[in-house]
Amino acid sequence: MVLTPFNIHEKSSIYRVIKENYDGVLLWYLDEFEMMFLLNYLHVPVVLPVYTARGGNGRIINGMLRWYASMRNFDGFMTLSQPTIDLYSTFIHDPSLFHIVPCGVDTEFFQPKDKKQAKQEVAELLDKPEITEKPLVGYISRFQVEKGAGVFMDVARLMPEVLFLAAGPIEENRHYDFPENLLHVGRRPREELPLLYNAFDVFCFPSIACSEEFGLVALEAMACGTVPVVSSYDGPKYVVKDAGVVVPAMLYDRDMTSLGGGILAEDFAEAIAELLQDDTNRHKLAERARHRALELTWDNSAKCLLQVFQNLNVKKRLAGQQVHMPIGFGRNENIDGSTQPKAMIINATRENNMPLTGTLYDISVEEGVALSLLRNHNMREIEVVLSDLLEDDDAVKEHLDRLRGFMRALF
Repeated sequence: MVLTPFNIHEKSSIYRVIKENYDGVLLWYLDEFEMMFLLNYLHVPVVLPVYTARGGNGRIINGMLRWYASMRNFDGFMTLSQPTIDLYSTFIHDPSLFHIVPCGVDTEFFQPKDKKQAKQEVAELLDKPEITEKPLVGYISRFQVEKGAGVFMDVARLMPEVLFLAAGPIEENRHYDFPENLLHVGRRPREELPLLYNAFDVFCFPSIACSEEFGLVALEAMACGTVPVVSSYDGPKYVVKDAGVVVPAMLYDRDMTSLGGGILAEDFAEAIAELLQDDTNRHKLAERARHRALELTWDNSAKCLLQVFQNLNVKKRLAGQQVHMPIGFGRNENIDGSTQPKAMIINATRENNMPLTGTLYDISVEEGVALSLLRNHNMREIEVVLSDLLEDDDAVKEHLDRLRGFMRALF
């Protein structure tokens, strides 16, 4: 794997990428639309990472659809979790272009330690002795609205008998009316994070950000054996699964500013209270959380990414040279004297050496248009055309499935 500097405005840079004998190319950002032209010159799989599935008032989704239409059969998207694929399955008919490559965690750096000792060390580090005297609920992230900072403060107000600790950057010159039982300790050095995670009895991550495709902080807490409570929004619920508590959220059908949904502080407070009152269940979930984290390591992420490129290269070899047969268009006369448009597959064969039944074979006009377009366009572009010709989404999917099956049968 090689990190290659690239400048779209330098011909030498473009030539270098095209010339190198790579097995595949992973682009850096989805927004690099000027890179689309490379698909005409790179004869290896090109993969785009999806770090944000929605947001920007529809800009992200529209950009994804532009790339989707431009991709060849052996290109693809790299997504961090299944919810992204579920989201785009409502817009497209071929989600097979999406491949999951989850983030990972360093399970040696983030690992469990004695919670009582961790609390004592954090209390001394921050000079806050009350940390050892009360249940401690933690939050580590940017202290912003979309990350659930407001919800976290409201949960603290609802649970005055519990101590809440938030670590992470906060906007300059921004004043928050923190409740008395909430400590905000600012951005902390990375070396302190395992200690903080271990000191928490529960980790609270009420993020509803459009960009929340994974929830790495929840995974880091889980690696330390701390039970996470997250919202049922995209990435975090995929990371946690049954190794924590997933609080139901109201998901928006389209983003509002940078928010993808809404959640109630009361629901988070109830979930946290149940965990704090049930030591047996909390300890069982803590063990499950550590086990889940061991499945999501950076080594596993690297293997997933390499497997994606291996699969796409196999797909490229199988694609081969597509066969295109002549397509004709005409009309059929009905018994009542009316006429009906039709398309025909024209077998350009001689005598009885026919690969398909009949010299002429009637098909629908839509299928004829699709087969004709295959000479110069890919299946995703044809999907767009059929979506305009056919109002029924199910009919579009049926036509595409028939077309793919037909083309796979040819040689």
